[in-house]
Amino acid sequence: MAIGSQVSSGAKLTLTIGGAVVAYASNCNYTLNYNHQPIEVFGETTVNEYTELGITVEFSAAYFRVNKQAAMSLGIMPKISAFLQTPELVMTIQDSVSGATLANVSGVKVISRAGSVDARGVFSETLNMVGRYFTDESGS
Repeated sequence: MAIGSQVSSGAKLTLTIGGAVVAYASNCNYTLNYNHQPIEVFGETTVNEYTELGITVEFSAAYFRVNKQAAMSLGIMPKISAFLQTPELVMTIQDSVSGATLANVSGVKVISRAGSVDARGVFSETLNMVGRYFTDESGS
């Protein structure tokens, strides 16, 4: 009896603000960092111990740019005049076949934006972000 693949394929990233989907991404990358600080004792040549400082989340998403749907007009990235009132976003990675949520990043703020147009004229943008919380399908 054949068993279907357990690999998530066709996963898509939804960018949501206040629970409303505002964009879909073509590709995403995330890094979950467990930050540690070395505790060094004067006169010793090796680190005494590493202490945990916290967890940081870095995230990037590439998406196809649609006319009249810029990141600023969608509310993903703040307008320059409203930079200090930047809303926190929730990014969700979902399997497009099953609809299952694979990961959530919340407390997200955009830190940079880059765009490109290839030879065939497809306009894509990449947003680099930081987040405060990361959860996967295990709930942690």
